[in-house]
Amino acid sequence: MDWLVAQVTKYRDGWKCQRCGKRLFRHDAHCAHVLPKSAGILLPWDRQNTILLCAQDHLQWAHLHPAEFRQWFQAKFPQRFAYLQDCRRQHAKLDGEARRMLIAVLERELRRLGGWP
Repeated sequence: MDWLVAQVTKYRDGWKCQRCGKRLFRHDAHCAHVLPKSAGILLPWDRQNTILLCAQDHLQWAHLHPAEFRQWFQAKFPQRFAYLQDCRRQHAKLDGEARRMLIAVLERELRRLGGWP
């Protein structure tokens, strides 16, 4: 599922770093989590919790300065940030059926974005 989320994020964000605007290719395209994976059971696979960054902005900024990264994200995407805060409080569980449904949703989204045959 991680691969699906990363692909959806790359196509949704137009293969551009959302911080510096750089056009990204393959290994330089990093799918970053806004809130850490440990913040909630579903958050690692929630497309609202991912953003495309170049390797430098991901590793040298988002990881080294997480508070600044979250403030930037909140200012740029206030509705997504509010949604993530609500999800974090709810701690939704992912059982087998919910996991299958989530995979189907991700595959449909990737097809819609043109990244899946």
